[in-house]
Amino acid sequence: MKELDPETARKKAWLNRYQDSLHRQERLAFLIEDARDQATSLQSPGGVRTAPTGVHSDRVANAVQRIDTLQREYAAEVEHGIQVRAEIKTAIEALPDIMQTLVLYHRYLQGLKFDAVCREVDRSYCTVRTLHIAALAALVVPEDVL
Repeated sequence: MKELDPETARKKAWLNRYQDSLHRQERLAFLIEDARDQATSLQSPGGVRTAPTGVHSDRVANAVQRIDTLQREYAAEVEHGIQVRAEIKTAIEALPDIMQTLVLYHRYLQGLKFDAVCREVDRSYCTVRTLHIAALAALVVPEDVL
C-alpha cells in the first residue's frame, strides 16, 4: 500500500474525527452501563437487595460518582461530536463536485466502508477511489486543526 503524503494524511485524520467521536461515545456508553451494573449488583447472598452499609455504602457511593463522571464525559463527547460533524459537513459541502461530496459524506460522516459507498453512489470501486482521491485534494481543512 502506498504511503500517504503528509497533507492527505492530515485531511484524512481531520475527516476521521467524527467517527472517532462516535467510537468514544459508544465506549463511554458501555462504561456507564457497566458502572450501573456494578452499582446495582451489591446484593445479599439470598439475592435480596439490602440497604448498603459500611464498606458496601462506600462502593455504592464510588459507583454513583463514577456513573456521574462518565455521564458528564459522555455528554461532553456528544457535544464535541456534534460540533465536529458540523465542521466536516461544511467542508465537504464546499467541494465543487457533488459526487466527491457524496463519497466523502458516506465515507466519513456515515462511516461506510468503500464497498458500501460504491453501492450508495452506484459507482465502481475504481471510480469511488478516484473520486475520493480528488475530493481529498480539493478539500480545504483549517490549518490550526490537529
